[in-house]
Amino acid sequence: MRKEQIINIYFIVGYFGSGKSEFCVNFAIQKNFDYLCDLDVINPYFRSRQTIDILTQHQIKVVSSIEPEARYLDMPLLSEEIFELYKNNRKVIYDLGGSTAGAKLIKQFEEYEKQPYALLFIINVFRPETNNVQKIVTEMQNIEESSGLKITGLINNSNLLSQTTEADLISGQSIIQEVVKITKVPLLYTSYIKDLKTHQKFDGEAIILNKYLAKHT
Repeated sequence: MRKEQIINIYFIVGYFGSGKSEFCVNFAIQKNFDYLCDLDVINPYFRSRQTIDILTQHQIKVVSSIEPEARYLDMPLLSEEIFELYKNNRKVIYDLGGSTAGAKLIKQFEEYEKQPYALLFIINVFRPETNNVQKIVTEMQNIEESSGLKITGLINNSNLLSQTTEADLISGQSIIQEVVKITKVPLLYTSYIKDLKTHQKFDGEAIILNKYLAKHT
């Protein structure tokens, strides 16, 4: 029997406004990560580092800025510690900045190619940049080219914020299913806020979101 591959390194990428950082915080808590590395030097408004107090309560260490009080600064200050975490077999999630600009940072981690990793692309079909199959496929290709790594899984995070309905998630899933057929990349997770009332069984594992970042804006 083939031994299941253990993955401790997760990169989360996606277009601006796709809900990437909120997903990262929730995913880190629910999956018992040891570290969350905030590498988002693109978007100054929604950053996972802003929830450092919540993550600390869950024994998750946040690594990002050099200065402890720099978590709210719009500055690309990254700790050298982010390049050492993968060497100690700890479970690490990297929250990357939007689109290809953020994905380029992965090229600084060339040694990741020598060990198992997950590169997950989060999709909100209600963003104009990812509102159809061709745009999503093109964005995936651009991210792979920029990062030097292959995307290993997709996340359906299709939402209209507090106005999101079950039908919106179903609509997002139908578009992403077409992307799966073209790219052969599986849809691994469907995420939605805990207030959404649904009995629908969506593709992939359900990740129910608390609004951690919303409390800091």
